[in-house]
Amino acid sequence: MRFPDLQKTVARAVSGGKLGTPVSLRLHVQLAEQDADLAETFSAVIPLAEQLFQVAPSTLMAQQSDRGKQLNVLVHFDGGQTALFTIGAGSASQSQLHLLLVGNQGIARVEGGELFDEATIPIPDDGEPWRTSVGQSLKQQSAVTLGTE
Repeated sequence: MRFPDLQKTVARAVSGGKLGTPVSLRLHVQLAEQDADLAETFSAVIPLAEQLFQVAPSTLMAQQSDRGKQLNVLVHFDGGQTALFTIGAGSASQSQLHLLLVGNQGIARVEGGELFDEATIPIPDDGEPWRTSVGQSLKQQSAVTLGTE
């Protein structure tokens, strides 16, 4: 599965009306690459939540494993929505992706596992603010407020 295809599939599920309004997103990306840049990968997948919720993110809390091989990021949005991202590196022989989208009228689940092509995750040119926020949260060991200068 290519990441752009995933974005289209999820958008179709929402526009079909069966889910209602999206309220929660859970995305797990397990990368096969040992030295993957987890914060960079997060900056590439967070636009999916922004696209689904169509409101601004307000806070971000990041935690990382002691070995740095797993990053968990919880993002709260202005409309009350939440997105939880788990991005891991190196513990799978093949990259995997699992998504759960909860709406106020139903859920959508995508289990792309062995079919996921991590090379199709578009690394954004404007992802630095996300990487910076993740770094601040990790350093402070607390949530950071987003969108303030």
